[in-house]
Amino acid sequence: MNSLLSKSSITRSNLALRSAVVLSFLVLVLTTVVPVHSQTVPGKVFLYDSGKLLGATGVINHSDASFKTLALPFGGFSAWSIVVAGGADILFYDAKTGHAALGQVDAGGAFKTTQPIPDGQIGPGWTHITFHKGFYLFYNTDNGFGAVGNMTRDGFHTYNTWRGSLSTRWSQITSTPNGLLFYNKESGSGVVADWTFVKSGGGFGQITQVNLNNLKSYPGGFDKGWTHVVNTNRGVLFYCEGNGRTVMVDVDTDGSVTTRNQSGKTISPGYDSVLSQNGDVLLYAKGSGEVAVGGFPDLPAVRSGLLIRKTYSAYFSPGWTDVVATVDPN
Repeated sequence: MNSLLSKSSITRSNLALRSAVVLSFLVLVLTTVVPVHSQTVPGKVFLYDSGKLLGATGVINHSDASFKTLALPFGGFSAWSIVVAGGADILFYDAKTGHAALGQVDAGGAFKTTQPIPDGQIGPGWTHITFHKGFYLFYNTDNGFGAVGNMTRDGFHTYNTWRGSLSTRWSQITSTPNGLLFYNKESGSGVVADWTFVKSGGGFGQITQVNLNNLKSYPGGFDKGWTHVVNTNRGVLFYCEGNGRTVMVDVDTDGSVTTRNQSGKTISPGYDSVLSQNGDVLLYAKGSGEVAVGGFPDLPAVRSGLLIRKTYSAYFSPGWTDVVATVDPN
């Protein structure tokens, strides 16, 4: 089934498909359609190999759907279990020890560690970290523990903790403009939630607490088996590594999730990493080094699915465990 929401959940939740002008494309051939950028923000791609403790940087060439290496593989990294981008910062985290650090990639592609985070400020055991609207959400899928925090001039500050009160077994937590999308690939359940803030003082005030407000729940409401959920500048992309299925959805301000009509497509399976940067989507298979660069039609009125522009066999070195999109520092 090429929809994200299961038929039963559509009936149960009475979710109506949005009407839209739809343009059909052939999905088994490469397309030369150029994606549109709603807003281009200068940024780079950072790659990390947790086995060899190497890093590299590069940039997606939007004009011809290629990739240019800026910094060849370089060492000096510790063993990190999670690498997540948050704007210009890249957060490195070791779940066994709780060690963490921040780094950045400059406009020329050079990487540098910008701020080590003292031990104890972020504890061990987190299985997921998602950056959303200026704050990091830390989550443990096994026990439902969670925390939210960010960097301040005094170090890493935690604004709230949830000691087992979050649901367990979320496999993906994705930041979208209208909320955090939680998804369980085993059950097909989902939730959309967003931050609410407690402030001190008048006016804008100072944030003293960050709460997580549940906007809408979808118990068993999605198809099972999606391995990647990625926010793009044209909607949220779902991809299944096992069979190559993709589909696009829209998340509204009230937490409603709507499957985009006729956006379901099948591309090559086996991509371990999927990232979006501006109007481009980069997919990478760490076993073979294969890379695909995709995007969306240059027709803003048509909210279609992902189109693969070019595929490159053995384009990257194999073995990169984390591939993230970062923004150039100011």
